[in-house]
Amino acid sequence: MEQLYDRVFRNGLVTSLLDAIPGLDETMILGRLFHTCELSSSQKYDLVIFDGPASGHFLNLMATPETIIQSGLVGPLVREVGRVQAFLKDSSKSAGVIVTLPEALVMNETFEFLPIFAEKVPVPLAAIILNRAYVYESGNFPPAIQAYFDRKQAETQRSREDLVDLLRKTRFCDKVYTFPDIQVVPEPLKPQSVYDIAPLIEGMDFAAELT
Repeated sequence: MEQLYDRVFRNGLVTSLLDAIPGLDETMILGRLFHTCELSSSQKYDLVIFDGPASGHFLNLMATPETIIQSGLVGPLVREVGRVQAFLKDSSKSAGVIVTLPEALVMNETFEFLPIFAEKVPVPLAAIILNRAYVYESGNFPPAIQAYFDRKQAETQRSREDLVDLLRKTRFCDKVYTFPDIQVVPEPLKPQSVYDIAPLIEGMDFAAELT
């Protein structure tokens, strides 16, 4: 395989061709995702989670199939990219989840990103996760620590309310989940750990609860 790779992909003509196609590297990543989910015969999965890059790089990644399709190129490459694009757009097969934090700067970036996601990303947005939400049990804490806990909890609550209010107005998606800040998790993650964490996760489905 190494000799075959060298003969093909280190050929000057092939290298020039690949470099001339904008976004081909990014499209190969999505192609691998498509292959794993749809075409692989060696392994079938109930669910595949693709942990995407930060918002700016994610937008570039998701825009590349359309760029190649609209480039004027023809042939098997464009046909395969079309299959990848169709897979991403199919809400029965693909869904996007945005993860944010209950911090003012991060929440503002999320609010700015939501309409861009809705306009430019082919994957349907299924839910938003408010991660590392601050929850704690009341106790006899020193005043300074109690003030810190209260401030973090208030920030979490305010972020959640702002997010819920925005989604009720815009309907970018119907679901919000609040994941608690549990500090650390054991590795490797065991099924029992998931069961322990699950009761702490709060969810709201606006499709069923509109008031």
